[in-house]
Amino acid sequence: MTSNDPARLVELAPRYAAGDITWREVADATDASFGELLVELGRKGLQLPTCVATKRPAQQALFDEALARAADSRHDAENQRQPTSDPDAEPDDDAAARMAPG
Repeated sequence: MTSNDPARLVELAPRYAAGDITWREVADATDASFGELLVELGRKGLQLPTCVATKRPAQQALFDEALARAADSRHDAENQRQPTSDPDAEPDDDAAARMAPG
């Protein structure tokens, strides 16, 4: 291990795996490479932490818009195929004309 403080890396690896500290904090405290941290995690049988990236406002707005459009599209599709209350009813002339090709 080429880090300046291998004992500190041994101490911080479980905290990193638990998501309590970031990789940058480990590197700043130990001067270790990410590869060295991976080796230490492996020695202890620890996993990489699961992290959820914080979305920037522009990203969140884009996601919100996409979800709203999808919801509108789904709502429009459901409105176009409303079933009749009588399954044996004949379609009206206008409906038949709309469904007829060309």
